[in-house]
Amino acid sequence: MALVIDPKFAPALSARANKYLTLAQGSYADGKPSRKLFELAIKDFTTALAAGSKDKHALYCDRALAQASIGMYRDAALGYEQGMKFAKNGIEDSPFVYTQLAGVYSKMGRFNEAADILTQAIMNASGGGMDAVIFTGGIKGFRTLYPEYDLLPDEILADVVRRRYFPNFSKKWNDDFISGGGHTGGKIFSSILPELYITRGDAFMKAGRREEAQADYRRVKSDAWAGEERLMPQHMYFDERGNRNHDFPERFPAPPAKL
Repeated sequence: MALVIDPKFAPALSARANKYLTLAQGSYADGKPSRKLFELAIKDFTTALAAGSKDKHALYCDRALAQASIGMYRDAALGYEQGMKFAKNGIEDSPFVYTQLAGVYSKMGRFNEAADILTQAIMNASGGGMDAVIFTGGIKGFRTLYPEYDLLPDEILADVVRRRYFPNFSKKWNDDFISGGGHTGGKIFSSILPELYITRGDAFMKAGRREEAQADYRRVKSDAWAGEERLMPQHMYFDERGNRNHDFPERFPAPPAKL
């Protein structure tokens, strides 16, 4: 009724688009016709953007999700890229958007770009990316995940990390990082980071960058992680022989076949 009164009322367009998207995803999951619902969601998201909605970040990304779901990968990639420009400070802090965009790039055969965007996710994802390594694992957890820095003395490594992630902090932070790990013993709590490493490893592998892929797989198979033993990443993402288990993370869904 709100859109009967004002067809360009952005909040109502956005709300209806999200309802269409939810219905489409539910129908697809149930094996029912869903393409028309995805198309209706895309139409409403597009109209909401044209109507000047302030929530451009979410609208671009949600429309991209709907577009990718029906095989519009080029449009979806452009949408995610545009949406990320409107994110806070121009940096998306949700790993979901990065992994979805990486999935789209992979569908298009752009594996190097998929790996690059996942690197951004590892650095920028809030609450479970590199911040989890730094704050819960300290230098011990960092060294476990990144043995390529073994030749750097602690003082130099701490300064490199501070300058990269916390340039406004004083040098006193370096000492806290070196002595960090606290009650975790240098173990890292993150359900997000292992999947990002695995997904990036898969992208590296498909791009023919086998050494980099294996480095990411080794990070996941390492003893850096904290949590319940049976839920450890090295058990979830690898089989009993230590080979990559390709059921995790779930593959990007194929476009709905039913019209």
